[in-house]
Amino acid sequence: MGLILLPLYLAMLLGFTFGGVKVGWRAIARARGRLTATTLLIVTSAGLAALAIVLPFAYAAAQRVSAGGFALVTVFCVSAVTMSVGLVLNERFAKEGRPVDGLFASAFFLAGASFPISWFWLGERMETLFQVAWIY
Repeated sequence: MGLILLPLYLAMLLGFTFGGVKVGWRAIARARGRLTATTLLIVTSAGLAALAIVLPFAYAAAQRVSAGGFALVTVFCVSAVTMSVGLVLNERFAKEGRPVDGLFASAFFLAGASFPISWFWLGERMETLFQVAWIY
């Protein structure tokens, strides 16, 4: 299962990072307060990334789950949500030119990009914290 997930994690990391940085750079350039916009982007992205790692483990704590299935479904759900919301906000940013739409689109993309790092860094801690019972 781990070998299947590594290319997915690499694709998430590279794909979402490119989109997030590109949109974020343009949104910050259009914003009036660039420092405030940058701070908003960083805080929002970190918060979304934390939710993306904590919510699946909180759900898995309520029942016994398959370890491989959990990892695969979590990757696809995080990818789908961050990509779809990021694309909608990016499209709205392109049409209306409001920096806040671009900042939130970038935050969703960057949260998706940081998910693989969070998974390897916090996965075992979340498993212990939520006392997840795996089915192997």
